[in-house]
Amino acid sequence: MINISKNIVIKTGLALILFSLVLFKLQGNDIWMHLRTGQLIFEERSFPSLDPFTFTTFDKHWVAHEWLSALIFYVTFFIAGINGLIALKIIILSLVVYCLVSFLDIEQNDLVLFACWIILAAIIVRGRLILRPHLFSYLAHVLTLVILYKHRERPDNRLFWLIAIEILWANLHGATAFLGILISAIFGVSWYLENRFLRNKGPSLDLKRYLIVLLLVVLATLINPYGYKIYEISFGSYSTGIFRQTIREWSPLTKPGLKILFFSYVAALCGLIFFSLYNQRRGLVELLFVIVYGKLAISSIRFVSLFVFVTMPGAIFLMRQIPIKQNMVIRTLKTVLILFLVSIAVVKIKKQQLFLFGTGLDKRKIPVETSEFLLNNKLPTNIFNSFNLGGYLIWRTYPRYRVFVDGRQMGEISLYQEYRSIYRGGKDWREVLNKYDIDLAVIAYSHKENSLKNTASRLSAVFPEAEWALVFFDNVSLVFLKRQASYNEFIRRNEFKIVKPFFTDYRFLDQAANDKNYEARLVKEFERSLESTPTALRINFLYGLYSLKKGDIRKAIPHFKAALRNDPDHKPSFSNLVLAYISSGEVDQAIDIMEKQFNKNPKSASNWNNLARILANINEHNRAIPYYIKAIKLNKKLFDARYYLAISYQATDQTMRAIEAWREYLKLAQSEPGETEKVKLANKYLTDLTSQNP
Repeated sequence: MINISKNIVIKTGLALILFSLVLFKLQGNDIWMHLRTGQLIFEERSFPSLDPFTFTTFDKHWVAHEWLSALIFYVTFFIAGINGLIALKIIILSLVVYCLVSFLDIEQNDLVLFACWIILAAIIVRGRLILRPHLFSYLAHVLTLVILYKHRERPDNRLFWLIAIEILWANLHGATAFLGILISAIFGVSWYLENRFLRNKGPSLDLKRYLIVLLLVVLATLINPYGYKIYEISFGSYSTGIFRQTIREWSPLTKPGLKILFFSYVAALCGLIFFSLYNQRRGLVELLFVIVYGKLAISSIRFVSLFVFVTMPGAIFLMRQIPIKQNMVIRTLKTVLILFLVSIAVVKIKKQQLFLFGTGLDKRKIPVETSEFLLNNKLPTNIFNSFNLGGYLIWRTYPRYRVFVDGRQMGEISLYQEYRSIYRGGKDWREVLNKYDIDLAVIAYSHKENSLKNTASRLSAVFPEAEWALVFFDNVSLVFLKRQASYNEFIRRNEFKIVKPFFTDYRFLDQAANDKNYEARLVKEFERSLESTPTALRINFLYGLYSLKKGDIRKAIPHFKAALRNDPDHKPSFSNLVLAYISSGEVDQAIDIMEKQFNKNPKSASNWNNLARILANINEHNRAIPYYIKAIKLNKKLFDARYYLAISYQATDQTMRAIEAWREYLKLAQSEPGETEKVKLANKYLTDLTSQNP
């Protein structure tokens, strides 16, 4: 008998975990382009056929294959705003989970397995759970598969619901509607082969009826405003090298963390498949899905989430085949599988910092202030823009401005080649700028030091200061205006001549110490930038660093804090905030924020060693010693921690402990090439101590 209360607890816990994974602030590039498209359809009462948003493909043929999604997004936004869109996303994903749970008909012990499985799946796909038309595609995949599985269990007329689903699919996300045909075909072929060759005892395939439905499903994809032309999008040039190089989601599956999760999921799924093939003579459908969609997932990150959604109904079906009474081996294997999946899930949740939990707008990757700056000033109307900024610029600045590129020109190979030529500083970048008469550029930039170094060299080459002026920047983007007579006055008032947020060589701040005029201009640029973008990370970090160099610690600390509110993991702001606290004598504050930061990754021995070194450098050796010991427990071969632990023991007159620490260090580091100099000093210190304390 099922324990209802425990069942409810499991389902409630599952719902809360999934809710925490999908509830995050609205972000992304494409949603804004879809909002503008939906607005266009809503206001003009017609389907767009020519591109109005970009100057590079202006009035060219455009297949708005996601028109119904765009209209739903816009109407939702019109009625309920940003939080309405977040609620819509949660509703769509809740329908997906509801379909899976409704398909679930297993005993309570297997509900635990299902819960772990779906949580792992949610973590794998979380990076793709931003509000875009592909969410409707995920729902269509799951609905199609649930209907097919239920039809195989008890053949009836529900199969004809696939036609209605396909009609909606072709209008919500037309480029992927052909996948409904592919799924149905794979399912039918597998069903037939299971009956014919595996001698499965389940219901036989009614081949005639199935083929009729499959033909109607194919025809259903043509019921959309653009007819067969949606297939031009489906089988366009997505997989060509230029798109893989330009658009991250089309790049191959190479990210280590995602690869581990993906192949763990695949391994667990294959275990279920082979168990079912051996015991139930079923599993061929799922095996073919793994092969076909697995190949797609490995070729492109974009398809990893699709793989998960396609295989989830099959995984649940196979779980239902696991016998209620299980022998010790099966129970042990299932327990190990549960623990394995949960441990991966917990690690991933702790490290997942891609999204901000909550409602509203995530401004970290959206050029909000830049768009307002453009709207408040009359600048050249054709913008060269970073690909990931195009959608929001269309939403906020069209029709006054038109962009160079956004996410819709997937068939325009030459356009993407020209884009990369400018963005990467190719050999013909100047010719491309001249070809389109581009006088205004909005370029995205990262806050990571390594990325900034590449950005600085690239921008200095493509937008040299002699020809282009940096007139604005926010937390996300930089605005460059070409120097020409008609904009001389505007540039004079708005140019940032000293502060360059993408520079990583901070020596320009040192000049202020010897040049009062330079210092006045530097501070004026800082203040002007903060007036329009008070929360921007780079300007707060740079202003804080300038104040710290000047010795104005009270002014530096709030700026470093503001930078860390924007990105809690920005290491330069964090290390300089620690330095500021220590310089002002607030050592306890410094330790407190370091402990909070390092406890996010408590297994990092180097973090605790760094904290100990900072304390030792200000002669707080007694407070440093516990952190050295903590670092050594985590990594017994962390020679740096062992060496300086002995130093701290010596500095606090703990002679016997110092002798023991030196001996331990020498025993481990004696033959290490990188420790040669320290080993010499350690031998000297040990000799001196032992001679004084025989």
